[in-house]
Amino acid sequence: MERDGGIVTGGFWNPDIYVELEKRSRADKRLKPLNLAVIFSVTLLMRVLDWVTTALALSKGFVEANPFQARLIEMGPAYYLAGQLLGTAAVSLLLWTATRHMELSRILVFDALLFSYPVLNNLALIILG
Repeated sequence: MERDGGIVTGGFWNPDIYVELEKRSRADKRLKPLNLAVIFSVTLLMRVLDWVTTALALSKGFVEANPFQARLIEMGPAYYLAGQLLGTAAVSLLLWTATRHMELSRILVFDALLFSYPVLNNLALIILG
């Protein structure tokens, strides 16, 4: 095994390589654009599920419980979409800044849990209502 720039090399599966890379990754507190892309993608996916289930629930006669969202819906689809995209971007940026202090995987779990509640609520209304 040889050392190349502080990383142990010499085999396809050498745990020392991954341990060293993980240490470096934890020590690096810079904001990484790829992390933002992943967070935005997960948040957007959850928001799209929320939009679809909300539309289905509204078509069945239910009303939007969030007064801000209800107002955007009343203003029209363009306003609703713009508000949703701005909200998605804002949440993604806030979660991205948290990657300096927390692992990306934990942030993604939090993100998915946070945005799964409205989706599950809407599904319950659609199925049971």
